[in-house]
Amino acid sequence: MQKKSGGNNWIGIAVFLAIVVGPSLSSFLSGAIFSLTGVMIGSDVILGGLIIGSIVISLLVSVARGAGRLNSGSETRLPTTTISPPQMAAPPRSSSAPPSAPRMGAPQMKLPGRPQFEPIIDPRVLTFGVVGLIFFGLVFFVILMFSGAI
Repeated sequence: MQKKSGGNNWIGIAVFLAIVVGPSLSSFLSGAIFSLTGVMIGSDVILGGLIIGSIVISLLVSVARGAGRLNSGSETRLPTTTISPPQMAAPPRSSSAPPSAPRMGAPQMKLPGRPQFEPIIDPRVLTFGVVGLIFFGLVFFVILMFSGAI
């Protein structure tokens, strides 16, 4: 299991709020910029800037957090005691005798079992996401057909 870092949920909330509250905020900012500078900037440009800006900020925070982990993990300690594995002496062999086949009663080393892999994404979440993507793609296609764009 991975250790979850707490206290960093504000990044996702900021991106979510930029998408949800962005249209009303961008029209307000567009009017405020026009009244202050006289330059007309479309609210769609401001909305795109808000969303892209929040994504860039979240990426920079993630990179900074990763760089902090690399710096803290770079300090490695070497072992202070030397432990040598016990050395086994090889049994004497006669050079003329061929090597004997393993005996039936001799214990054999067991191989480790199959490796178990945990999926990165839960299959239910992945299925829900793919079905949702197909659903919204079809809805968008139907809207484009009715609006006459296609």
